[in-house]
Amino acid sequence: MDLPNEPADPHQPRTAIIISRDGRNEKSSSVIVVPTTGTITGYDTRILLQKGEGGLLKISEAMCDRVSTLDKRFLSKRGPLGNPLTKMLLNKIIIGVRRAIGDLSASGLT
Repeated sequence: MDLPNEPADPHQPRTAIIISRDGRNEKSSSVIVVPTTGTITGYDTRILLQKGEGGLLKISEAMCDRVSTLDKRFLSKRGPLGNPLTKMLLNKIIIGVRRAIGDLSASGLT
């Protein structure tokens, strides 16, 4: 999906991973997303994504510290960029979000 970003951000459109549950997505006018970036920082709130995962064109990071709600009208009309991420990778992203919001119980999880 393409994610509109802050006006000063030259990286538009930005890809993102939808992390909200399917049931919520079906009933809501918005989705919960984690944006991605090609800038690799190694922060513990960012999860490394290999080229090709979810259709990404290059190695990227899921910026779990930038989780957002996005109106569905901003979703790309072409649909997903690629196949869904694996359950294991989605779990790592959820752990990254938990770390970002200060859930200390997530600090020891991998």
